Order: sequence, then C-alpha cells, then structure tokens
Amino acid sequence: MAILSQLAHLSLANRTHGKGTQINFYTDTQCTAYHGEVAAWWNRMPLVAVEPTQTGCITLNMPGDSLSINTASMWAYSTETQPAEAAGYCVLYDGFECNGQSITVLSHYHLTGPGCQPSRSFGGYLWKSAKCYII
Repeated sequence: MAILSQLAHLSLANRTHGKGTQINFYTDTQCTAYHGEVAAWWNRMPLVAVEPTQTGCITLNMPGDSLSINTASMWAYSTETQPAEAAGYCVLYDGFECNGQSITVLSHYHLTGPGCQPSRSFGGYLWKSAKCYII
C-alpha cells in the first residue's frame, strides 16, 4: 500500500500551464499519505517569482488533520509545455497574511527527507500561508 501512495504522490505534482510551484499536505508525518495541495503561478495570483520581494502570499487552507507538508515541485518560468523543474524556497508562515512565525523550506523532490516538514509551527499552529520563489 505504501508503494501505491508514493506512486499517487508522484502523479499529483503535475504541471499545468503557468504553474510555478505546488505545495502538498499529508495525513502522516513522512509526506507519503497525500491529503491536498495548493499552487502558486507565474501568470496569475498568487505569484511565484525569482525575487522574494515579488512573490505573492499563498493561502494554504491546509486541512486540520494534516500532519506534514512539503514543496512537491517547482518549475522555471517557460512558455514551453514541459518546462524544467527548478530549485527554490517556500517560506511557511503560521499567520494568514504571510506573517507570524515562519520557517524556510528548500524545495525537495523526494517523498521524505529535508523537504518534508511538520504541518504545525513551533507555536503549535497550522502553517496558514506561504511565499515561494525560484532560485
């Protein structure tokens, strides 16, 4: 069953035109039991950007029973239908408007590892918003 959930996860980070990043939520602590997602875009709000100051604030709306979160994928700006995956960061905040406690997460394409983070901040609040940028 674990293999099936991993295969499902891999198919869930599909890029649609203009998508810059995708953040996934999970009901386990290892980022393997997919529970939902949110995205940022190159061509519409909320924006992902190259300059951190130009990124839009992403409202996560993470389900309350989520236990982990990761940046599932990031894609470089491109007019091509299959742009290259890119490296980048997402800053997670426990406030609704990209404020409050925060943690910076490096985009990581593996199911487990440094990209998988607990769904709650050090203060015990769910991460509520994020800003993502490509490096």
